[in-house]
Amino acid sequence: MKKVDLRVRRTLQSIEKAFLELLAKKQFQDITIQDIADAAMINRATFYSHYADKYELLDRLIDERLAALRDHFSPPRHVHDGTLYQKQFLFVIESVFTAVGQNADFFTTLLAQEGEGNVKERFAQTANTLFTEQFHVLFGSNAVHLVPKEIFLPFLISAVTGTIFWWISAGQPYSPEEMAKYLIQLVTKGPAAVMGLSIEQ
Repeated sequence: MKKVDLRVRRTLQSIEKAFLELLAKKQFQDITIQDIADAAMINRATFYSHYADKYELLDRLIDERLAALRDHFSPPRHVHDGTLYQKQFLFVIESVFTAVGQNADFFTTLLAQEGEGNVKERFAQTANTLFTEQFHVLFGSNAVHLVPKEIFLPFLISAVTGTIFWWISAGQPYSPEEMAKYLIQLVTKGPAAVMGLSIEQ
């Protein structure tokens, strides 16, 4: 049984590796099952024994990576009884950037894709679900004190995901620790304060 499991695992790894290599060379819509089978050195029947089509393969790859990122936020430990604990928050954000960096080739490849291979939308959807769930866990049905959650959540989600996309596309010019520190400054102090602007009424 273990030998069969190992063989299946190796086959799946070959398929995933071949698929990602193809995505680095051409658009998702131009890749065929035969392309994947040839690159993975398997036959089409073997591919179909594991995936219904290339869409399921893509979905599974994206879901696995995003699930790993999601795990870093659950359960939320950086906010408790109305207090944000910066050290714990720093650890959470740094671990997310580290996880993204470890899958940089994957995200870089998919960020270059259009249409069905557009990981930005999938990433944003996952972030939206995650932040919305955590918001309700941490604050219940209470509204944000200064800004309605309908405005606060989209702002926070777009800021975080946009920063992650930039970091990947720019080749990770800052370390995960640096990115975590900068994001926490933005979250806790706000854009105006981190730019050194004084606020007057």
